[in-house]
Amino acid sequence: MSALARTAGYEEYAMNLGGSYTADIDSCMGPCRTHPAVAFMQEIRRTNGISYDAVMSMALLLKYCDGRFVLMPQQETMLDKRWATVDKERFLALLSDFHARSRFRDFFVAHEPLYAARIAAFRESIMTGFDQTWYADFYGTEAQETFTVVIGFCNGGQNYGIRRHPEGGPEEAVSVIGYVVDSNGVPQYDGSYLALLIHEFNHSFVNPLLTDHAALLERSGKILLATTRYAMAVQAYGNWQTLLNESLVRAATICYMQAHDYPLRTVKAMLVEELSRNFYWMPELVGLLHEYERERSAYPTFASFCPRIAAFFDGVAETQVNRIEAVLQQ
Repeated sequence: MSALARTAGYEEYAMNLGGSYTADIDSCMGPCRTHPAVAFMQEIRRTNGISYDAVMSMALLLKYCDGRFVLMPQQETMLDKRWATVDKERFLALLSDFHARSRFRDFFVAHEPLYAARIAAFRESIMTGFDQTWYADFYGTEAQETFTVVIGFCNGGQNYGIRRHPEGGPEEAVSVIGYVVDSNGVPQYDGSYLALLIHEFNHSFVNPLLTDHAALLERSGKILLATTRYAMAVQAYGNWQTLLNESLVRAATICYMQAHDYPLRTVKAMLVEELSRNFYWMPELVGLLHEYERERSAYPTFASFCPRIAAFFDGVAETQVNRIEAVLQQ
């Protein structure tokens, strides 16, 4: 899917950051630039906004069966909504033919040693510093979904969070990590990748909890979205649920950093970054989560603390409403 998007001219998949690998992609795909699948991808980008994470949403819900790609059973509801009106049967037929005519399977097999080496490097440089045990301790429960990392070798510097629900198993949160190499072909797995994983794994705990407590949070969430709508739209956070999920995930990420003795300047920079993104309640929210950490005898799980979180957001929303009303009454 990444290679097809690149061949179709999707600029977010056309970053030349993968060194010889992306050059090999272009060599493999070059003879297929006039394939109907390429034109179809260009069309649905224009008409349906299929781009960025929508491409990965489709990719991670597919399986290859009897010589063609099909959606995994019961996965269509998990597919990004931008695909809703796309003729998916036609698309999958074109994709299957593109896969065959480009001889992509041969390309994939030929590059398996590179994949294995780069995955090993990621595990060594990033995963060894990722403390997954902190999450169960902090939230007081095991994750309600699994967490998977996928390296998008043709995705340049872009990272995406995708959700899927494999048949017969729990929901799965997939963090699709971009792939960037230096002039010597060495992958650049720096601290930003670890920060991304810390953030994304929090979603595996926060999202289900906030869904369970939506009735307590809806009113304040809608008010906060209304007062930050432009800034949140720029970040692709278009509804109140996502706004509150992101708020708590970002606050919990800061708690993780503090628990693992990140330098004070690093934590401060993270807080300033959140303020610049218009999460203006972030310092107080982090303070609230510290209260939760100190009062675990009263709140053994994050779920038991959710009413306090709802009260906090109610207070932030009320303050904003009162500020507006005070001016209007002058």
